[in-house]
Amino acid sequence: YLSTADTAALTPGNDDFWVAAWVRLDSTGADRYIVSKGTSLANNALEFSLRFQNSTGLIRAVMGDANNTAPPAVSATSYGILATGTNVFVLMWRSIASDLLGIRVNHGTATTVTVAGRTPSDTVGDFLIGARPGPGDYWDGGIDALSFGKAPALGIDAVIDEISERLYNAGSGRSYPWL
Repeated sequence: YLSTADTAALTPGNDDFWVAAWVRLDSTGADRYIVSKGTSLANNALEFSLRFQNSTGLIRAVMGDANNTAPPAVSATSYGILATGTNVFVLMWRSIASDLLGIRVNHGTATTVTVAGRTPSDTVGDFLIGARPGPGDYWDGGIDALSFGKAPALGIDAVIDEISERLYNAGSGRSYPWL
């Protein structure tokens, strides 16, 4: 896995943000983390994570909650079970204006959950690619073209469809920045 120390640029804080990547899962048997940020998986110590959830077979986005309540999470139910050996494009985002946490696979139908009244965690934890805070649950497969961004002043709702469409690029993929 790869990690980098906490910086303001890699901390979503109370801003709109998005994370996207092309991934290929090679084995199941455990939760597998694509990307995460935080000091642990405790409610108020996790900023966000994007992972394969072994118990459901779905890709899941989680946003930490500074108030130490169960963090909001959403699974890519519109896409369904993630098969091993298949390359997919995954996008998660948080919208302040809409109070939503969303996930979308292969520019398909988005699945969202409300995050109204939640205060995102802000930790000093590392930004991790292919791992979670703490030992274990490493990604087994490929992660390519991972992108993290904060939304422009007009907000994530105005650009999330364009981000998804352009990075997915009809299945051919495209790297960010494409502007």
